[in-house]
Amino acid sequence: MKTIIRIAALLVCALLPVLVSCASVTPADRIRENPAMYSNLPPAQQALVQQGRICNGMNQDAVFLAWGMPNDRPLVGQAGKENFEKWVYTRMRPVMVDRPYWGGFYGPGYWGPYWGGGWDTAYVPEVCATVTFEKGKVTGWERQTPRLPEPAPSAPFRP
Repeated sequence: MKTIIRIAALLVCALLPVLVSCASVTPADRIRENPAMYSNLPPAQQALVQQGRICNGMNQDAVFLAWGMPNDRPLVGQAGKENFEKWVYTRMRPVMVDRPYWGGFYGPGYWGPYWGGGWDTAYVPEVCATVTFEKGKVTGWERQTPRLPEPAPSAPFRP
């Protein structure tokens, strides 16, 4: 019995970091972790940040509190005479793919190689939002609604 308890305790300790890392982070979590940053915002922007929304004129701290940090390093460039910074947010989109496989032999009494395939799910990154800053303030943003998953294609005929 003690061995089972030790194994269970070891599994819990091993899986705890994985379970904690899967927790979703919300604007409320970021506000709780950064109270000074939140209190420096005007009341109208505080209300938007609590809802996870942004607007033109917000600074980078407000966008961080509302949407979090972008998934990749910000893009930096110049448009006309103004320098800009663009934050790009991505998400992973599931797609159905055909995964062929080749095998050995069927088994006793059956000779010859076998092959086949099957449908599997792969994940590809897609841009879901961008925010453009000039002089540290939001000058434009886009947010795309999630696409519905594509239906699985019918399997091709394999004799």
